[in-house]
Amino acid sequence: MKLKIFSVIDYLLLFCILLLVTAGIFFIYSSAVNAQGVLVKNEYIKQIIWASVGLILLLTMSLYDYRKFKGFIHWGFGIFIIVLIYTRLFGRYVNGAKSWIGVGEFGIQPSEFGKVVYILFLAWYFEQSENQNQRKRFIISFLIFCFCAGLILLQPDLGTASVYLPIFLFMCFAAGIPLRYIMIVIGLGGLTIFFAMLPVWETHIVQHPVVAIGILTNPKLRMLLTAGIGAIMLYGKVVF
Repeated sequence: MKLKIFSVIDYLLLFCILLLVTAGIFFIYSSAVNAQGVLVKNEYIKQIIWASVGLILLLTMSLYDYRKFKGFIHWGFGIFIIVLIYTRLFGRYVNGAKSWIGVGEFGIQPSEFGKVVYILFLAWYFEQSENQNQRKRFIISFLIFCFCAGLILLQPDLGTASVYLPIFLFMCFAAGIPLRYIMIVIGLGGLTIFFAMLPVWETHIVQHPVVAIGILTNPKLRMLLTAGIGAIMLYGKVVF
């Protein structure tokens, strides 16, 4: 008689996970080898230990129907937000971000574990709002994303916060949110990256001041420009 666990595992997904984890261990190992071929750090051992723990948890949780969490997920989300606030106030700095909590050498990064809670809460909201106006669903779900990502950015941890955006976009797509709303977020993200790169382009490539970039990087002029564009969009929305 086959164990239940073997009937519920997605073997293709498991193979991809094991492949990525193995590649990560090899990368960590290779980064600890100096030019003389001597291993100077053993960080890869920690990675193997945590990967093994994660694999055990993965197989254990696959036996449990995640839909049973539905009635408790709003409480879990509330706890997740409280933990993020606590981390920002009382967490410890690691690599320039106050994003870890723990005792001594042992610690966890709540924003990483919180991805699961974030996904389940978004899924719960999309299910509950299935018959509501699509614009309202998108706005509320976007506010949920902004709230979570904003608390993580305050740590500041841009790397982890940026992972929450594609999760949000893919879940919007799966929930049937109109593609035009999703493209607005993608467009805004692209513009943010573009404008963030302009000063670097001006300094290191052009190597002389550019008037247009000066306008965009001036706080007062940028505020006026943003207000003007907002007024035009509001006028177009009301009149047309």
